[in-house]
Amino acid sequence: MEAKRRIAIEAMDRVSRNLASVQERRASIEAELYRELASTDTMSVTELDCRCHRVIERLTAKVTLARQALEQARIAQEQSTAALFGARAIWAKRTAASQKWRHIECDVQRTTIARSEFVAEIETEDEVLLRYQSCSRSQVLGESI
Repeated sequence: MEAKRRIAIEAMDRVSRNLASVQERRASIEAELYRELASTDTMSVTELDCRCHRVIERLTAKVTLARQALEQARIAQEQSTAALFGARAIWAKRTAASQKWRHIECDVQRTTIARSEFVAEIETEDEVLLRYQSCSRSQVLGESI
């Protein structure tokens, strides 16, 4: 996602530079045409004006295409940025869930160990009680005989 975002940013920068270049070229050609219009006596004013309009229309079309490319690059950058933030949010949620599961597993393990120790203590106490009871019975039986 980060790579797509960087590519989109680079594309937008490249398109921006291209748009600026096309606009500069248009301005310089327009100025050149008007200089030619002012200095030429061989062409009629109408002919030079038509030529100037054709060139300006072509350059305007190029500028329009460059602006459209810039807009598309901007949209692609916004989409890649949104996708990156979405992926980061998902990653953060997954990380939090993983940590919670690790905590739960640790709690289960501690509970299991504590239960095993408790069961062992009960069994030990039961054995002691059984011995005590068997000793007490034999003493009681021995006294009654």
